[in-house]
Amino acid sequence: MGMRDLLQPDLFGRALPIRYIRGSHGRNHSRATRLSVVQQAYTRTTIAMTWIAVFLGGGAGSLLRYLISIRVNPKALNFPLATCLSNLLACLVLAAVLLLASQKHDWNPRWHALLVTGFCGGLSTFSTFSLENVVLLKQGMWITLVVNISLSVAMGIGSIWFISKNYVGEE
Repeated sequence: MGMRDLLQPDLFGRALPIRYIRGSHGRNHSRATRLSVVQQAYTRTTIAMTWIAVFLGGGAGSLLRYLISIRVNPKALNFPLATCLSNLLACLVLAAVLLLASQKHDWNPRWHALLVTGFCGGLSTFSTFSLENVVLLKQGMWITLVVNISLSVAMGIGSIWFISKNYVGEE
């Protein structure tokens, strides 16, 4: 499993051969037509399970993001620390999942949907990051603005790059 497979998995299950999807359109009830119904049911179930995985992961990530935001006192530092910590944690989780998935050849795409798309998507927040930076800009807090953007981007991209470069082997 190469890096490209980890970053762009097939979240809807394996691709079906065209002969199983098309079937015979009622003219000839061949084995392909019978398999088509079974394959379509399997594909629908796989899609539903993937959606449930994203839903559950997103809920857990959003809840953790909320808990971080109420535990970190944003007024004390005059710095959007809760958002910075949430985004960094999401990048670290994504890097850990990337590492784990690269070591397992039977990695189920639903784990990716649960942890990366759902959990990390719910935990990280680009919209709040953008809003807080606009507030810092309007308040004239240039140094805090530059530190927040630099720290968030450097640590987020840096953590994923470090893990992928040092621990994930390309095939």
